This record gives sequence, structure tokens and C-alpha cells, in this order.
Amino acid sequence: MQKSDYIELEKPKLKIPILFENRTIIIIDKPPFWLLAPSNWQHTSRNLQAALENSIIKGDYWARSHNLKYIRFIHRLDADTSGLLIFSKNPGAIQSYNKLFVNNLIHKTYAVVVKPPPDWKELLCYMPLSQSKSKMVVDPLNGKPAETRFKLLKIKNNNALLEAKPVTGRTHQIRVHLATLGHPVIGDVIYGTNKNIHTGKYPLALRSVRLIFKDPFEKNLIDVKASIEDFLLNYGFEISDWKRHS
Repeated sequence: MQKSDYIELEKPKLKIPILFENRTIIIIDKPPFWLLAPSNWQHTSRNLQAALENSIIKGDYWARSHNLKYIRFIHRLDADTSGLLIFSKNPGAIQSYNKLFVNNLIHKTYAVVVKPPPDWKELLCYMPLSQSKSKMVVDPLNGKPAETRFKLLKIKNNNALLEAKPVTGRTHQIRVHLATLGHPVIGDVIYGTNKNIHTGKYPLALRSVRLIFKDPFEKNLIDVKASIEDFLLNYGFEISDWKRHS
């Protein structure tokens, strides 16, 4: 049986690209609007973990073609954030991959669009974060370390295209750092402003576009990239605005 290049869900009708697979993990291009939550959390029909588990149980073609009996997210992306997401195909492998994230051994690159644009070209942002009710806040005294490297790539129509490389992996880290700096992510209804609301295929201008790490089992270097052209076009940029810097 030929392996499917996509996860295909029926309700809603959806094709999710599978970008990488080995014996222990599968990396997908997560669409926006989907939550990463335990499969028993049924307060939304957009629970990606539950949808994938149900699809496997039903014996859908994509799952059978990959001989999948189990799948579980190893890390999270915000519901409206799109891009690269790693799932484990084996419960025994989760801890080893979690250690890569905990020890900051997975190099992550995000494309992000903000308004207004910054007046710097590159910035290393170090702002400790802690949780306050349903939001993350900068907390210099009691927050956990949070570090992000930003690079300005292009400014168009008062929107700025940035490359963001979070060194640590705190919840909402990129969004909080940029909002605190005065350059909120477009479409961020939690940390941004009502003036920055955007509609389209990518409502939140934040996309995980590259993951680089050494596989803890096979010991080889894994380097996976997600497509970016549609995301850029959604916010008025061109692929050359990104590629000349990548």
C-alpha cells in the first residue's frame, strides 16, 4: 500500500500535509483553527489530537497506509498558529523527544508579521514570562527564562515581516515578546489590538516554518521546512522577501 502524503479528515473536510516521517515520529503542517488538547477534551470540534485518534480507530486510508496504531503530539502550537508540528508514533518515544524541547535542542524558525514595524534590524529579546490567569505576562522577578531572536526582513504597507527564532519554548512566547516590544503580531486578539485583526487563510500572522534537531534514536540530523508562499501572500509579501534572507 502506497503511503499517503496527507492526513485526510472527513469532518471538516481537510487535507493536512505530512512533511516527514521515520520510525518514531511524524511531522505535519498544522492548519490554523485547530487546538492541541487531550483526546478526552471535547469542548470543541477542532481538537486535532481527538480527530487524528478517531481517524486511526476508523481505519482511514492515510492511517492504514502509514500503519499507524498510535499518535500523540509532542509539543504544541497555539490554535491559530500554523506550521510544523511533531507527533510521536510510539508512546515510549515521547519522553526522549520532550527532552529535546526541555533542553532547547530543537532549533525553531517562525515567520511572523507585525504592525507597526520595528526600528531595529535584529534584536535578542530576553523577557522572563509567567502565567497570569489566561494570559502570559512579562515577569522579571518570578518568570521563567524566555529568549527569542528576531530579524527584520521586509517592511510593506506599514507591516513588517520578521524571522523569529525562540531559544526557549514558553507558552505564547513570540506573541508576548513582540507585543511588549510594541509590535504585536497581526491577528493576535489576546496580546494585540482590535486594529490588527486580519481575515483570510492565516488569521494569525505566525507560522512555524523550520525545525532542526538531532534525532535521539537514529542520531541523524533532521531538517524540515514548511511551505511559506501562501502565508506571505496572505499578508502582502512575496517569497523573495523571505528567501533572500534564508
